[in-house]
Amino acid sequence: MLVKRSIVAVACGLLLTVGIANPSIGYAQEVTGSTASSEVTIKLSEDAAKTIKLDVPEKIPFAAKMDGSLISASQYAMSIQNKSEYPVHVTNITLSSTNWSLEGYTLPESEAAEENDTDPQVMIPARNRLMLNFNGDPIVYNRDNRQYGLDVSKNPKWNMGAYSGTPDASRLKLDIKGKLINVSNDLSQETTVANIAWTFAPGAAPQA
Repeated sequence: MLVKRSIVAVACGLLLTVGIANPSIGYAQEVTGSTASSEVTIKLSEDAAKTIKLDVPEKIPFAAKMDGSLISASQYAMSIQNKSEYPVHVTNITLSSTNWSLEGYTLPESEAAEENDTDPQVMIPARNRLMLNFNGDPIVYNRDNRQYGLDVSKNPKWNMGAYSGTPDASRLKLDIKGKLINVSNDLSQETTVANIAWTFAPGAAPQA
């Protein structure tokens, strides 16, 4: 649990969307003699996604500095824990906001280089810009749903192992970095600035 109060908080939602086919029916075989054998097979049920069990952060809090940099909680405190007895992976992350402009947050070195090439007297940044990066990947704009997020369905670093296996393998540490630019909104109190929808699927992410 995060006990430290932060200035800026991002609320998280949970969304499960997956379908797996039902196992085939086991037909009887006719045998002659005193012995017989039967294969034992397992396949995820059609409602497997409905039984995924996870601990997901209720909110992702940040403390904002005057230079726009955001300080988040430790990776261990900010994580998703798979509590299922089968591997699970994140397939998609979607963000939405009503009064903030969302953007991808690149590495500080790249960001500094871009800012040095821009004359602030010529180009004034849009107000209330929130730049975010999830585990090293800046969020991107999806023209299909007109929202920002990440498609990580084929990214193995978003895998979580079975709960009864290695504890660290079943926990997905979240390293979320961000920055604020040209803020006019009041952040003197904890404020929800965006919402995150997580989509999960059973099993490990397929190789790209």
